[in-house]
Amino acid sequence: RHETDSTEAKGYSYLDYIYYGYVLNGNGKYQEGIDQFNHALTLDGGDRPDVVLAISKAYENIGLYPKAVEYYKTYMTKLDEEERTAYVVYELGRLYYAQGTDKSVTEELTPEKIEALHQADKTFAEVDRMRPDSYLGCYWQARTNVALDPESTMGLAKPYYQRVIEMTESKGGSQLTEAYKYLAYYYYVKKDRENAHRYIDKILDIDPMDQYALRLSEVI
Repeated sequence: RHETDSTEAKGYSYLDYIYYGYVLNGNGKYQEGIDQFNHALTLDGGDRPDVVLAISKAYENIGLYPKAVEYYKTYMTKLDEEERTAYVVYELGRLYYAQGTDKSVTEELTPEKIEALHQADKTFAEVDRMRPDSYLGCYWQARTNVALDPESTMGLAKPYYQRVIEMTESKGGSQLTEAYKYLAYYYYVKKDRENAHRYIDKILDIDPMDQYALRLSEVI
């Protein structure tokens, strides 16, 4: 099945290539799966959003995030307007975020990573506009801006984590603790002991044995 001419001679359809692509992906042979999917698209005229999405996911599994983004954006263009939900947009932001935080080649914040993170920020902002009743968009904007400002000196993530707190403080959850930890550290960096302790106390109210909060409290 690896040779196009012989498979076509045997009358295989684009569906055979799609099924084989999924089998290869399932066995971790992502590049081979991508080749089968792409051949299927040439036979089917390229009008298969599910196959384009499968290629994007395969590139993501390989760690080739720019290609994953490229195919995911193509996938989005093939969707009807009502299918382009906040979650679909979020998945694009997640790929940009993965590209911007990928440390497999270098841990440095390269210009390419910075651009990817800016694109992630814009994409998660769109999620927030589409679903203002959900913390998902602003939460991932917070995480993206932490990656752009890893020492928290500029406080880029601060307004987004504050919104996360406003939206989730009555419900709790890991994202709330994460927001408290960010703000505790941010105020520690700014040498604002009062506010740093205020957020440390909020963390300890949730988990009195939280090691991050206890260590930060000792340092302060």
